[in-house]
Amino acid sequence: MSGVLATLIGAVAAYFKVHPTVGASLFSAGVTVTVLAVLAKLDGRKKVSGQRLAAAEPSQPIKGEPPVSEVAEASVSEREAKEIIGRMLDDDPKLIEAASAYAYFQTSVRMGEYPAFEWLKFGAVYALHPTLAADRRINRLLMLRFQPETGEPVADMLLLILYGYKHIYGSDEVSVEVLQKALWESWVRQKNNFARLPEGSLINIDDLVRKWALRDLISPKFRLSEGGAYRLTEKGEQAVSVLFEDLADRA
Repeated sequence: MSGVLATLIGAVAAYFKVHPTVGASLFSAGVTVTVLAVLAKLDGRKKVSGQRLAAAEPSQPIKGEPPVSEVAEASVSEREAKEIIGRMLDDDPKLIEAASAYAYFQTSVRMGEYPAFEWLKFGAVYALHPTLAADRRINRLLMLRFQPETGEPVADMLLLILYGYKHIYGSDEVSVEVLQKALWESWVRQKNNFARLPEGSLINIDDLVRKWALRDLISPKFRLSEGGAYRLTEKGEQAVSVLFEDLADRA
């Protein structure tokens, strides 16, 4: 199957040559969806070919002849692979949208870590700040595209930001500084009466974490010598995943 696989990967590379960013995203996924689907189409051809060979095989194998199982696999031309891949993408254009959403976040997490369309959901809920970096550990600053309409929107936004960093960037611990920046850019600010700070100030993350609504959902503060960081607990992960799915469906 290695020859067929090489041909298919070459075909994918050629097909996406004019869209290098999307092409790179699909390769990060190991071109799993595309290649496996094409291989599945070819598998039927191999079985038919094998059945024909078996039907023609004499009752006694000829000395020196390789067994049927060793006969070379059915080959596929690069042109045929391109045509199959093109039809697949025409039939399901959201595959390209998913690859574009993945590329947008500039993450080192492989696209294939999640089902392709999960990246569309991430893109519906989260935005990436165009200029600001988060900190030395996380070089991207996530924002929420909209505030959830829940009983505790600010607390839920904190959960969502932790969830986003864990799943999009593979970072299950996020510093207080990053959380403050992310909430600020998502229009969560501490109200005050200072004329020089009309837009408010950075929200106090420690006070927010202590809210009853977040009880047992976020870890105790750690990395104290670096200003502190938080992560989701198992219970918090379960709770926010339900919220995320609901928001992505209604975005």
